[in-house]
Amino acid sequence: MFYLLQGSASLQSVDSSFVQLELGLVDIFLSYCRFEWQVGYQELATGLFQAEMEYSLFCPSLVLSSNSKQRLFEHFWKSNAARVGEDGALGWSSWLEKDEQTRQNITGEDTAAQNEVGGWTGGTAASTDAAMPLAAAAARVSLEEHLEFVDSVLSKELNQGKR
Repeated sequence: MFYLLQGSASLQSVDSSFVQLELGLVDIFLSYCRFEWQVGYQELATGLFQAEMEYSLFCPSLVLSSNSKQRLFEHFWKSNAARVGEDGALGWSSWLEKDEQTRQNITGEDTAAQNEVGGWTGGTAASTDAAMPLAAAAARVSLEEHLEFVDSVLSKELNQGKR
């Protein structure tokens, strides 16, 4: 019984020190934003708050590496979508779902257009119910492929900026 009480006290002290560390980080962030605001960079200070809230509160519930998560957030941020505090803001997670749905619709339309044109003979084969799930599966693009695409676009933008 004494061991359990001692263990819970130790756990509380670890939790308490972790909370103090987080509060210290928040205080540093607030001080930095206040500094930026006072020296005339109000848009930057506002953007920092928006980015912190989007990243912390509206993060998609996906299991991603830290690097992938940051790239995905950068894609959201550069998309000029409405952000927290702006009219029409959906939040990063909802924006990602909507973006993914739009990409799937576009990919599905492209696949449907290719199927209508037919093969090299110009003829079209009658579609069967069994082929439809396969076509739908082919139209889907995985999140990792999407991240690779976003990464390549960002790399091209950075390379163009260096020229």
